[in-house]
Amino acid sequence: MNMRELQKQALEPEVKKLGASISWGDDLTGVPEFDREPSFISRLLPASSDRFEKIPVGSRLEVSPESSKAVREMGKLIQNGGAGLVIDYGADRVFSDSMRIVDIFQNPGKCDLTANVDFAYLRESLEGVASAQGPITQAKFLLSLGLEPRLAKLISSARDEERRQRIRDGAMRLINTSGMGNQYQVMGIVPEKVAADVYPFPPASKVLKP
Repeated sequence: MNMRELQKQALEPEVKKLGASISWGDDLTGVPEFDREPSFISRLLPASSDRFEKIPVGSRLEVSPESSKAVREMGKLIQNGGAGLVIDYGADRVFSDSMRIVDIFQNPGKCDLTANVDFAYLRESLEGVASAQGPITQAKFLLSLGLEPRLAKLISSARDEERRQRIRDGAMRLINTSGMGNQYQVMGIVPEKVAADVYPFPPASKVLKP
């Protein structure tokens, strides 16, 4: 969702006078010199997380304001009851170079332009609105919810060995810790009034450092 690549810059005197502690601009690597004017929004986005203040000058990071806004809206929707799940690849930290860019004209409408999700950023966006659970790996989530007995049931009822093998391969792909099982993360969203921890998520912990 509208991922922006930003680079931390040395604090400019005029910005420091306004009380700012950090300065950011768009990552302008490869951009012509005449077109290197940083956008206004690029200086505001990183201020939405205190974690970014600890990142050294010159560091790059990816920020998705739309993702943060969408998750916060989810939190508002369930304030009086309900729950939500966010499942995507990423981790509980900031990323700097995870964007996967392909030639969008090679196969229009079917290209995957995406980047890893900073789940810590999503968790922060829920503060004062809802409670975040996790994230945990997709493998742990599926196994905790009974993937193995469900898999055994599906295999036992399959009509032939070819069908059984397809079911096994599909399940293993979802929980393979060298692939989707670890790369994909699952975060739960529940109302703030839910005091107890929600299975299968571990006890709530502080947002990790970048």
